[in-house]
Amino acid sequence: MTEELTATQPDFTIEELVALISHQIEVSHGGWVEFVDYDGKTLQVRLQGACVGCPMSQYTLAVGIGQTCKQYFPELEYVQPVS
Repeated sequence: MTEELTATQPDFTIEELVALISHQIEVSHGGWVEFVDYDGKTLQVRLQGACVGCPMSQYTLAVGIGQTCKQYFPELEYVQPVS
């Protein structure tokens, strides 16, 4: 998925969007986020690499993943980290 993202009806899955966000995090910070599950309201992800134990990981979850995903999947209510 190399196309520019727009805030219209997505033609990609939330799993693909998490993969794109994860790639951007990995390139800039050395950590990444692994998609675990999505039930229509709660997105479960696993923090990996430099994200594990990072004091900014809550910000990454809330803003980097949560707000970005909510733009395209407005039914998303929670982003939950899992081990």
